[in-house]
Amino acid sequence: MDPIHEKGPPGGKDSLRGEAFRAVRLAAQHAKMIVHADGHWAGPLLSDPTFTTQYIFTLISLGQPIQGSDRKAHIDYFLSTQEPDGSWALAPQYPYGGNLSVTVETYLALKMLGLDPAHAVMRNAQKWILQNGGLEKVRNTTRLFLAMFGIISWSSIPQLPLELVLLPPWFPINLFQTAMWIRTTIVALLVLRSHEPVYQLPVGDSATSSPTSYLDELWGDKAPSPPTNKRAARHLPYTRPVIPLLFSNPVALIFQLVDLLLLYFLAPILSRLPTHQMAIDKCMNYMITRQEPEGMYGGFTICLCFYIQCLALEGYPVSSHEIQSGLQALHDNMWEWFDDDNGKEKTPGKRKDKGRYLQASTSPIWDTLFMSRALLDYRQTVASFKAEADDISGLVKNAIGWIRSKEIRERDIGDWQVLRPGVEPASYSFEYVNRWFPDVDDTAVAVLALLEAEKIQGERPGAGTEHIIRAAKWCVAMQNSDGGWAAFDSSDGTAWLWNSIVFSDMDCMCDPSCPDVTGRCLEMMGLLKKSLTIEDDHFNATMDIAVQKGIDYLWKTQAEFGGWWARWGINYLYGTNNALSGLYYFQELPCVKEMILKAVHWLESVQNADGGWGEQDDSFLDPSLAGKGPSTPSQTAWALMGLLKHVSPTRDSVMKGVKWLVKNQKVSTRSPILGGRLVDENREIKGVVTEHGTWEQEIYTGVGHPNQICFGYDMYRHYYPTLALARYLNALEAENGIGEKERCEK
Repeated sequence: MDPIHEKGPPGGKDSLRGEAFRAVRLAAQHAKMIVHADGHWAGPLLSDPTFTTQYIFTLISLGQPIQGSDRKAHIDYFLSTQEPDGSWALAPQYPYGGNLSVTVETYLALKMLGLDPAHAVMRNAQKWILQNGGLEKVRNTTRLFLAMFGIISWSSIPQLPLELVLLPPWFPINLFQTAMWIRTTIVALLVLRSHEPVYQLPVGDSATSSPTSYLDELWGDKAPSPPTNKRAARHLPYTRPVIPLLFSNPVALIFQLVDLLLLYFLAPILSRLPTHQMAIDKCMNYMITRQEPEGMYGGFTICLCFYIQCLALEGYPVSSHEIQSGLQALHDNMWEWFDDDNGKEKTPGKRKDKGRYLQASTSPIWDTLFMSRALLDYRQTVASFKAEADDISGLVKNAIGWIRSKEIRERDIGDWQVLRPGVEPASYSFEYVNRWFPDVDDTAVAVLALLEAEKIQGERPGAGTEHIIRAAKWCVAMQNSDGGWAAFDSSDGTAWLWNSIVFSDMDCMCDPSCPDVTGRCLEMMGLLKKSLTIEDDHFNATMDIAVQKGIDYLWKTQAEFGGWWARWGINYLYGTNNALSGLYYFQELPCVKEMILKAVHWLESVQNADGGWGEQDDSFLDPSLAGKGPSTPSQTAWALMGLLKHVSPTRDSVMKGVKWLVKNQKVSTRSPILGGRLVDENREIKGVVTEHGTWEQEIYTGVGHPNQICFGYDMYRHYYPTLALARYLNALEAENGIGEKERCEK
């Protein structure tokens, strides 16, 4: 027998089935308690403190004081997230410890909020910063904030010529080859750099001296000498040594030479040409056009903060609709933690976030899609219990109705149309509203959820599925020339040039194809082919070609050990689950069977002794660490979901993973929304709080930019384990031909 189809020992599986059923039922109860009145789910998006520091910098640049309870709430957040060594890290339990740039930005924000540099928190941060290189070692984004407040000179930042925005889309270097999160930010930075503002520091005892000395306590041994002119700011060199760069990245060397030409010769000339104002006008028009009626711009709060500053620099008063709606959007993205422990001491070794922070973005569509998919699988488990199945069906129907209302259909909106003209718009975004920047991953998951929800819609199978097919067509049209799919944009392969420009020190300028999104798109097309009879012959043929190209891409990107890296989750566990879920529908092909076998064996080889799976951010830099890390609920669920597509549910590795999830579920009768809420949100559990269950997870398993920005999607710890357990129970039912009601009766 093929080892992939071997079954585990039969003994003990019935008791585990019962425990898993109870766990998933408690998880479903938890989901019912936290759903919003209009049918959607949305958990907080966690990140490092720099999104909140930028919010503070933005308000101060506008002359808006942060006082009273607002000031205290932000200080509480910063203090609660500081590491014991005095630093601030990209995430809790981050494998590389504190991050210099994050720590410097947080220190600056705390000083602006009035925290005395002699405070123990500040002294610890000072010590850590100096031990790790001082101000002179921070990244370009941090330098930007330092220049804004006159702490260093604007010449310490690589050139960003405004005229970049005038380059047409067919030019090898153009803004539409950058990732959307970079494009929306760069357009704002072009305007900021053209103005080179120096904002006034907050008035107070710590700001009575010159801005250039504001952070003197943070300069290290290699700090540039203070300028003889006390009004001038220090200059930090940013160029890299020529000879090493010549051999490692000659393209980057060319860009560095161009940057020097701009700095010393071309920039003053360009600023006097008519094209300079044309470029400013084009930048401002780009941003204003893409500001949503609700105030958000670009989907991420970092873009919005820079945009608000651009508006002010271009003469918009703070009272203008554009700035006020932008500030309101920032406020709407605030999350506030409050103490729900009734005086209990925090768990040793675990961080207890407090106060108020700015979310990098929001994830309601993503959260609602996966929570709906988990409940649909749970409904299949309890199909014999009519009342409970009907209750779940009603919950999912409301969620699917909410999702349907978020479809983006406007023909004249969306940056993606620049490189994919003529494609019918039919997509979904990640956030509540982001019409200009929908993403492939959300749209593919929407197709999956909508297809899976067909069985509860009460309609004739296949009827009224036009919205599903058009969204699938949009996803297929976004395939890249290398056969893979990216998250937001399509690419012709020249976008890598942007990672060589001097300003790019985070290696995140582009949105390339990645195995996790490619696996999702293959899963979407596989389920679509299985579920619906599509009479569009041209689309069927297009899908067949797209499937083969996608499989070829996964073949090329599979690691030697059997896993796939991921762009949007940590890391090989996430990518491998997505790839296995997509390849499941095409496993009759010989090359696919080989890929699946290698991946399954790798997943089982990295299972932890406790039965779970885990991985940390360090595997992005060192693939030998793939699949190695403390077990977490979301990553254990990813591994199980990948395995359950291809192995028996009674296989030893699966049963151990299920046991880990069951054992680590936290059952409670307390309100599940006591820990925090959106600022101004007034949501409460109605009626008696019944027993419900979820999982705890401190480690972040989402990704903003590998090794640069980590995201903690709070609901990952809930809907992924729920989905994995429900699929385990359904796999048992399919294998044994017996339903849950019959099991209970026996």
